[in-house]
Amino acid sequence: MNLFLKFPREIGFPERRLVKTKEEFLKFINIYNGHKNLYTTVYAFREINNFRANYETAIIDKVFFDFDPPNALENLEKITNYALDNNIMFTNLFSGRGYHHFQFVEQDPRYKKDAMKNYVHYIEELLTINVDPAVIGDLGRLTRIPFTWNLKGERYCIPISLEDIKKGHEFIKMKAVNKKNKPFYFYGEKRLNLSPWDYAIQHEKIELNGTREISGTLEELFAKANFQPGLCIKNFLSDPNLGNLKRLHLITALKEGGFSSKNVKNILKQCLSQRKYLHSVREERQVDNIFDKDYCGKGCSHFMKMGWCVKGCKKTHPVYV
Repeated sequence: MNLFLKFPREIGFPERRLVKTKEEFLKFINIYNGHKNLYTTVYAFREINNFRANYETAIIDKVFFDFDPPNALENLEKITNYALDNNIMFTNLFSGRGYHHFQFVEQDPRYKKDAMKNYVHYIEELLTINVDPAVIGDLGRLTRIPFTWNLKGERYCIPISLEDIKKGHEFIKMKAVNKKNKPFYFYGEKRLNLSPWDYAIQHEKIELNGTREISGTLEELFAKANFQPGLCIKNFLSDPNLGNLKRLHLITALKEGGFSSKNVKNILKQCLSQRKYLHSVREERQVDNIFDKDYCGKGCSHFMKMGWCVKGCKKTHPVYV
């Protein structure tokens, strides 16, 4: 059994390139490991269009769960116990900072995106865990390649065992200082049957302001849209190196404030550094994913919990309720 040795698939560092063979895949890893962050698509694909994978033809052989700090290990423990209790075949990785959990699937579902969304949301509610919303149902999603160096976390991405989880995060971090002699750990005997969740999600059709296109500076855009950002969102807009999670909440706030995806990209281009803009919009396709999935943002209570709420902000706009 393997995670990422079906082809063709894409590799990213973070620029995406198509790889068609195991030899080509390993060649990129050997050249760039330790020098660049290395990613690959969670899935292989049946079709290629113009030297890029056709994401709609993804071969769904697993469901991917991505857990970020601060509750990453706690969430991983919950879903690991669920998989063990239900004899679902799975494996876990430490990404160098957070944790990745993969459950292996019995057969390719008909409604690829929706089946995975339905299942992951079911698991989130059942286990009271939080999965990185950016990965849910994303057929072209990139994930870190095992045994490659996480430049930010300064650790290797490694497989972890049940015993490792019991020993805790600090033990796992120490284990990830080197990559030698670390096998994959596969548990469970049955592949996940997605049939109960393999149905199309019905989206209620509502006319939204997000269909309109507006041009101009940030001040002009906000004035034309009658969008009055709270102090937390203003802080996000003033940070050219805004991190991934805050970008996600900024984009959803703009989306729910009535801006189209084109407008949101224009706003990000004005407030982010060129490197962050290209990474978010082109490489991660963060704006497109949030609009395609119709992701809904969090309110003030979540911002307060994360420490993002600014004292003295008295906004009552629906985005911030």
